[in-house]
Amino acid sequence: MLGGAATASFFATKRTETVQVLAAAETISRGETITESALTAVEVEARLAGSMVPIAEAARALGQVVVADVRMGDPIMPGLLSKAPTLSEGEEVVALRVEVGDVPNAIAVGDRVRVVLVPDPTSTTESAPMEFNDPATVWDISRPSETSTDFVISLKVGSDFLPKAALAERSKIALVAMSEDVAP
Repeated sequence: MLGGAATASFFATKRTETVQVLAAAETISRGETITESALTAVEVEARLAGSMVPIAEAARALGQVVVADVRMGDPIMPGLLSKAPTLSEGEEVVALRVEVGDVPNAIAVGDRVRVVLVPDPTSTTESAPMEFNDPATVWDISRPSETSTDFVISLKVGSDFLPKAALAERSKIALVAMSEDVAP
């Protein structure tokens, strides 16, 4: 009986092995780029750490984009990280001012969207909207603020986008989310 009590006491006082992993030092919203100030280290049980980004790989996380909201203090999982968008030959980035209501609520960097140009009823008699065939990828987002009531969304588009948009002579732009890119 004494042997069993001694064994139980040994296991009860044995410290669980922990390791340091990356966590959010602040809430990081879906689509935001990871910066050094947004990261901190937390200790977790070693048996759980395999599904998290180890502190030794912090440099790998910097500059990546999160694909879901991460609350302050939550560990960073590799599946939450995506490489920041890059430009290929024949692509460019275009910034567009888009009114609230013409942008999906949960839009984030990396989402694919269709661009729709809607005629301005005060300057044209044409009433059909014009939709671009090729999807665009959200490059960056500036949300409405105290100084601006509109979104400013930078889109990665093909180099033929601007000439087509200029010919359309429309002033209102709407973005339409594609497939599962935008969370509900």
